Amino acid sequence: MTRNRCLWAAVPALVLALSAPASAQQVVGKAMVEGKTVLLFNNQTWEFETKPPGDAGCKTVNTRLQFCGPESVWRPTRPASSEIQAAYRYDDTHYGQFIEEAIGRNVGLTDELLPGLLLQNAEMLSGGTPVQIDQFDSLVDGHPAHTLVYQVTTQGMKVVFFNTYVLGDTTLLQAMTYVIAASPTDADRALHDQFLGLIRYSLD
Repeated sequence: MTRNRCLWAAVPALVLALSAPASAQQVVGKAMVEGKTVLLFNNQTWEFETKPPGDAGCKTVNTRLQFCGPESVWRPTRPASSEIQAAYRYDDTHYGQFIEEAIGRNVGLTDELLPGLLLQNAEMLSGGTPVQIDQFDSLVDGHPAHTLVYQVTTQGMKVVFFNTYVLGDTTLLQAMTYVIAASPTDADRALHDQFLGLIRYSLD
């Protein structure tokens, strides 16, 4: 157990996100007003919390994103950086996280361009050359998405990322799971698919 804690402590250095001048509104607190839940955002605005029918257990990540994973299974953890809006621990070697940024097609990003940018960023942050393992189409709450699977090595530790991205006109959502392992298994992909299935997302 102690070894796994040490491994996990090294993983935040592998935050593989694109830099952007502005992030999406992030929930920083909740309050009750006249019996209704109010969400407080990092830009000093607020709104009443709304949840899709049948998704009473969903937790709001930001104004467009909710995660419906049971907290007993996907345990919330402290994000490793301010770019990560929500982070979760599944077990000692499997984790998940969300990054949504206020950049999209409006700045010239395309679905074809993003894999190369993500791999370049992975190389810059890890200090080693990432190995692309796979790339395939996905869905996030009915929205077309793409998943890039790659492995990075840092301080001798191998980590495999499943990075699913949804590109909008003015937003980029990255829904990631990652596993401390040399290569992914079918079970790792199934867990990533489960993670994606728990997302509720309103594309811009």
